[in-house]
Amino acid sequence: MLVRLKNASKRFNRSVIFNYLVALIIFIYLIFPIFWTFIASVQPHSDLIAVPPQWPWPLPKHFTLSNYVALLFPESVQFGEYTEFYPTVAAMFPRALLNSLIVSTITTLLCLALASLSAYAIARLRFPGKSQLSRGILFIRTIPPLSIAIPIFLLIRSLGLYDTPIGLSLVYSSFILPLDIWILMGYFATIPTELEEAALVDGCTRVGALIKVILPCSLPGIVATGLFSFMSAWNEFFFALILTSSARGFTAPVVASMFASETAGIQYGIMTSAGILTIIPTVAIALLFQKYIIKGLIAGAVKG
Repeated sequence: MLVRLKNASKRFNRSVIFNYLVALIIFIYLIFPIFWTFIASVQPHSDLIAVPPQWPWPLPKHFTLSNYVALLFPESVQFGEYTEFYPTVAAMFPRALLNSLIVSTITTLLCLALASLSAYAIARLRFPGKSQLSRGILFIRTIPPLSIAIPIFLLIRSLGLYDTPIGLSLVYSSFILPLDIWILMGYFATIPTELEEAALVDGCTRVGALIKVILPCSLPGIVATGLFSFMSAWNEFFFALILTSSARGFTAPVVASMFASETAGIQYGIMTSAGILTIIPTVAIALLFQKYIIKGLIAGAVKG
């Protein structure tokens, strides 16, 4: 018996070590691009284009914050190593960050409001064609954005929403909303119907039961869905590129891409600095709401 326990303990230890090793490899694989981007952002442009390449490990040979200063305060920097094109682009970046925040916030609020109502109706109500409707919603998600880019461009322009945050928010919502509905629909289905029935008996309407009972019980799932919507809208590049044409509408990913120009060359340092500043808000939001995200995952795992 003692021998069996020892063998079982050895197998358990090997399994734990293997799992940690796999998790470490996956972590390194995921974090390395961000690490390299940060290292590149704190190096001079001359080091980044040096031949042969200089491997920046663990710290760059020449540490500098000039790329961030040039990006955030272009009027206070002498662009010695940058062309005349890049001060103009850098001056648009703070406004682009604000545009991304506005578009992502509007998209998130719009998607959560519509997805909550739609998911509740599909999860709780009985009506003809319910299964077909739910499949059709998910089918919309499978449509390649490139295949409908021209119709969307013409529609947004005809509505007078070209180069505006509202236009981008509506387009983003049309692609994010189907998956939000499916996420919340599955979460609403795990909530006991007795809670809702008790609210209806007390005089609540369907909408009142949704607001006062279902949504508070689904807070972790709603936060996770909202975070997904925000990050999807924040990182979107394709439609932001074709539906904007000036600093009034450019988002952060679009302005960051402008530091790679065929005529003016590629400024790797300032472009990677823009990339780091672009991902900071999403990381901060994920850390801020991680408690609700973890609760949502645990609740889904237990109830499922």
